[in-house]
Order: sequence, then C-alpha cells, then structure tokens
Amino acid sequence: MSGIWKPDEHASRVLLIGVPEYTDTALAQIPAVHNNLDSLKEALSGERGRIRPEHCRVLGGHGTVVDGKSLDDALVSVREEADDLLLVYYAGHGLLDEKGNLHLALTDSEPGITALTTYSLKDLMKELAHSRARARVLVLDCCFSGQAVGPMATARDLLSLQLRPSGTYTLASTTADSPSYAPPGDRYTAFTAALLSALEQPEAHTLDQIYEHIVREADRGHLPRPRKQSVNSTGGIVLTHGPVKRDDREVRPPSGRAVFTAKVGSRIRFPPFHLGVTLALVLGVAGFSLRFAGRMVQDPFSPETAFALPSWAILAAVGWLLTKTARGHSVTLMIDKGGLTLRKPGWRPVAIPWERIAYLGILDVYSYEQRNEGTKRASNVLVIRISEGFEQPLRENFLTSSLYGNGIQRSLQRIKYAGIQLQDIDAAPEGVKEAIDRFSPLSCQSDQWLREQDPKFRTTVTRL
Repeated sequence: MSGIWKPDEHASRVLLIGVPEYTDTALAQIPAVHNNLDSLKEALSGERGRIRPEHCRVLGGHGTVVDGKSLDDALVSVREEADDLLLVYYAGHGLLDEKGNLHLALTDSEPGITALTTYSLKDLMKELAHSRARARVLVLDCCFSGQAVGPMATARDLLSLQLRPSGTYTLASTTADSPSYAPPGDRYTAFTAALLSALEQPEAHTLDQIYEHIVREADRGHLPRPRKQSVNSTGGIVLTHGPVKRDDREVRPPSGRAVFTAKVGSRIRFPPFHLGVTLALVLGVAGFSLRFAGRMVQDPFSPETAFALPSWAILAAVGWLLTKTARGHSVTLMIDKGGLTLRKPGWRPVAIPWERIAYLGILDVYSYEQRNEGTKRASNVLVIRISEGFEQPLRENFLTSSLYGNGIQRSLQRIKYAGIQLQDIDAAPEGVKEAIDRFSPLSCQSDQWLREQDPKFRTTVTRL
C-alpha cells in the first residue's frame, strides 16, 4: 500500500455534483441522487470527515437546476482554491455522443443533441488538469442511457479510454461493457451506497481500500465491478478521521511505535572568540594548579593544597565533558499513539503528547542566524507548533541547552516551536511523515503549508 496521505482541511476542496431530475422525458429521474449528495457531504465534512464544511460544495439536488454555466463556475471556483486535495463527484446520467465520447447529463440535457446540451468529460478533465492541487480525485457514478429502473445504461466504449489524467485518482462505477445501477426504491444508487459504506467504517480507509470495499460489495450484489486508476501514489489518501485501516498484506512493526535514532558527534561548538577565552581559562587553571602540585605531594593538608583542589576538580570535569562529547551521543525520536518523545542520554526525555500539539510538519529548508556565525540553513527540519500553555517544559531540556549547541532548536524555541533536524536522527522525511500519519490524529504538513500558515517561515531569518 502506498504511504498514508491525510488531506489538509484548509487547502482541500470538494465539489459534489448530482442531477436527479431532468426536463427531457427521455431521461428518467434518479431520486436516489438527492440522498447521495446529502449523505456524501455529511461523510466528507461532518464529524468524521477531513474536509471543512465550508469547503465541501454541493451543486444540484432538491430542485436546483444544473446547467453548463453553473457547473463551469463551480469547477473553476474549487479548482482555483484547492492546493492539497481537489475531489469532484458526479452522479447522474452519462450520455455518449456519435463518436463514443462520454458526456455528463445536465438538467436540460437532450439525448438527441448530446454534444450541445451536456458537459463533456473532456472539459471536466481539462479543469482538473489545470488545478494546482497536489491530488485530484474524480468519482463518477453515472449512466450511459436513459433507464432509471434497473440498469442505468450500457455502452461499448467506456471510461478506460478517457480517464487518463496526470496526478489523479479516478473511481468509476462501471466496467467497460456493463451498466451502473440504481435499484428501484433504494435510498442510494448502488455504487454510492458502497462508497458510503466504506466511508462509514470505524477505521479510516484509503482510496485504494475504498475501492476494494466497493468491489466486495459489488461482488456480493452480483453487480458490475467498478474501475479505478491511480497516478502518483494517490491511492493512500484518507477522507475520514480515525485510525487508518492497515493493509493485511503489510508487514507490521513488532511494537506500536516508530523509533529513529543516530549517533551524533560533538555538538559543543565554540565561535573563535569564545574558543580563545575558554582556552585561556583552562590554561590559567592548569598553570595555577601545577604551581601547587609539589606542595600537594609534600603536605596534602596544607591551606595551599585545599585552595588548589577545586582547580583540579574543574580540570577533571572539563576533560570528562570533552571526552564524552568527542565520542558523540545518540539522539532518538520516538513516535507512537501517545505523541512524540525526544531522548538524549544524560537529559530528561522531552515528551509531547498529540493533544498539546497545534500542528507539525517538515520544512524543506529552515534559515536562522547563529550569533557570531551569520546565517545558517538547515534542510529537512521537523517543526512542532506547541499549543498555548505548554511552552515552559520545553525551555530547559537538551533541545534548547547551550551544551547541545544546536541553534536550530534554540531558534525554533524563540518562536514557540520545538523541532529537530532529521539528519540528527538519521531519518528520511518520507519515513517520519509515514510514522506521524500512522500514529497521530494530526497530519504532517508540507513545507508550503507551513510557510503559508506562519509568516515567520517565509523569508524571515530567525535571529538567536
């Protein structure tokens, strides 16, 4: 299974299009489409949905006329607003023109003049192709003739030749030679009923798992199997909240956590001026101590010896510290259902529960200014926005300590973030993102999202 992808609720848009009623008597009414639209909106933007209600738009149903202009306007609106996920759903009749190309029926469509009174699939695909959204999902529950009882339509040339957009996930309700179904008296059309059943499962399903669920429902009801096409790993998108259903074929880790760790060399870094002062002090203490070394041997209990002992203690402590840091130390990031935990030997672990995190993500490049060293740039930095009232416990730990000497953490702390550079834990961004998506109720946000969310990450260099 591809990596889990939880859409950004602020940057995602959904357009649900449904045409249950037609003015031309040659096209049968499909009353179940009313319920399709209502229930899908609730599933995608209700309590469990990942889409904000104001970003889930419905066009059609309950007496609303759907014509070419209203459909154009709605598509352009969601296309221009979506940055992360753009999902378009259509339920209604599907009509073929004389060349076998698919058209979506509108309220006033006439089967005899299909090309002039419908909305072509080609035009819909152009709108999707022009979107800057990272993922574009098209769901079609449509027919190819004018029957409303039993099969909705048949066609010899179907979607497999037409649904080939780049960077999209396409889910169609029928195979190349079979109809979609709207069983008489049922609350929903057959395909959308199975789609809703997948969305209502306790575990959040990816798009690929939704497709597999619909296939099982179709086989159980002896209905034609749906079709899907996935491009650029969009099959891992989840549309609802809740623990993500794991693929039975996937190898699970032995424990319910992900651990990233690496041994890091000395992080005690001295600017030239500080290095000179430090060396002068060390040499001064050493010279002072050596001056009394002979007397210490002759008379260990003399006042001069007692005065020199602290100097020797200081030298021993400095030597131990330099030896320890020269060997390096391990830094560990642990991700589990409880939250994030950062560990370094000799320091108290930093545990941040998920409920104390406002949001988090990975910056491709983070710029900050190190005192006396100028501007620094760090790649692949995990940044964690701490909720109000929880900043204090992060101020006195190895992340922000002067001994650790990492300007990235201390600069982030100044703007109320915690964070760590992924190279310090020998982790790839994809691995950390997948672990967060697996164990966290939050999404791991992208570089673009973080910069749009917080102006401090755009062009400003954080000064220490």
